[in-house]
Amino acid sequence: MNRRADAARAGQAIRAVAGHLRTSLRTVQRRVRRLMDLARVQTRMQLGFQAARLGWIPG
Repeated sequence: MNRRADAARAGQAIRAVAGHLRTSLRTVQRRVRRLMDLARVQTRMQLGFQAARLGWIPG
């Protein structure tokens, strides 16, 4: 896959989250990065799996 296209889609998703939460893009980026650090993962997909495994999200 095209990395630029992937990055653009990821950026759109983060912007959508920021809009939904009515906060800044940078705030969402910082919070996601902090969660990734806490979960010791490198990608947002890994974060989702790890968050579910750790019980951070219902499911």
